[in-house]
Amino acid sequence: METSIRYNIYDKLIILIIAAHVFGHILSPFTAGRIIAIFIAPFLFIRFYRYRIGIPPYAQIFLWVWFLGGAFSLLYSYDPVNGAKFLVYNICSIINFIAIFAFSQKAKKPMKSITLGWILLFILTIPVALNEFINGAHLPQDYIEDKVFLSDGSGYTVARQYASVTFGNLNNYVLVCCFCLPFALLATHLFIKRIVLTWGIVLVLLSFIAINASRGGFLCAALAVFVYLCVSVKKKKIKVKTIIVAFTLLSIPILYYFQQIFLQLTIRLTEHSLFEDYARLLIYGNVLEVVADTNGFGAGIGGLTSALLSISTTDINAAHNFFLEFLGEYGVIPFILFSYMIFKIARTLIKKGSTDQRMCGFLFAVLIIPLSVINSVYIPETIVWVFISSFLAISCVKACQ
Repeated sequence: METSIRYNIYDKLIILIIAAHVFGHILSPFTAGRIIAIFIAPFLFIRFYRYRIGIPPYAQIFLWVWFLGGAFSLLYSYDPVNGAKFLVYNICSIINFIAIFAFSQKAKKPMKSITLGWILLFILTIPVALNEFINGAHLPQDYIEDKVFLSDGSGYTVARQYASVTFGNLNNYVLVCCFCLPFALLATHLFIKRIVLTWGIVLVLLSFIAINASRGGFLCAALAVFVYLCVSVKKKKIKVKTIIVAFTLLSIPILYYFQQIFLQLTIRLTEHSLFEDYARLLIYGNVLEVVADTNGFGAGIGGLTSALLSISTTDINAAHNFFLEFLGEYGVIPFILFSYMIFKIARTLIKKGSTDQRMCGFLFAVLIIPLSVINSVYIPETIVWVFISSFLAISCVKACQ
């Protein structure tokens, strides 16, 4: 139920940090997340240095091991020059991670602020995405290597319609949309008086994921909606007629772009390329080979790309899997701590008394694996760590908030 409590400066900072990631790869490597980290680091130090932020021990241990282990691994990294750059990126990601959690402890309405941040991030991408879908006009940051025209092999072709906004390629943007989706669904519970607006955002979000026709995006959307419906219907948070109306409206853009979506999915399921399931298994096998060759220590910070190129017969230089990327770069022990943190966040949320927090827990638990295979690279992106920290922060919020 909505309250009259006003947002304070910490609520606004949470919204700003999350929404600022709309700038994506503009000015890369000086992305918005990294620039924000530079400016908020002194504020975090001054305001929170003498006070315990309250980050759960399992997250604290992981952050320290990730940072110190990454710094130490420069000594044996396959690419220490790239590793030094990645160490700076990691520091920026850690600052963002801590900031979201620390500010949530001081915010008046942390769950709503986190939700609003992710919703605002998506809303700000809508005008650019629509222009891309309708006019095919992409920003200079778009470096997609996929085909402009799709063909089913029989001579029938269709112009590919996709959106990448400021995130470089469609997979990056689909990943961002999937990051936003759990919070858009959560908004339908938190902002009852704005139910039409929140459902409108959910439908647009699902439409964009569908039109971009990413297999991982489809899977994430299906799982998220399934979890949402299970929780909402059971707790009587949504009416059946609302579901019918919502899916009727969602079918309009999907039917309009049906040929494009169907053809793209068909090609992605049958083509002999990086996206073929067998090819992905080969990549995963190469990553595990790197881990074995380094006795479980990994390729070292920033070294996975060079390590993969040294053993691969192709030019594939990325793990295309968040968990394997972390394992291949930092080794077994940091990977175990990382996996344990993910597990604890989901478990803590699911065991919470609030229906909304439990729903967040189920969403996080079912989405984290399919989310991890949508994109090619995850660790250097601050938005990935902001996403994880958002759920960690919600897991430590009192039910009444």
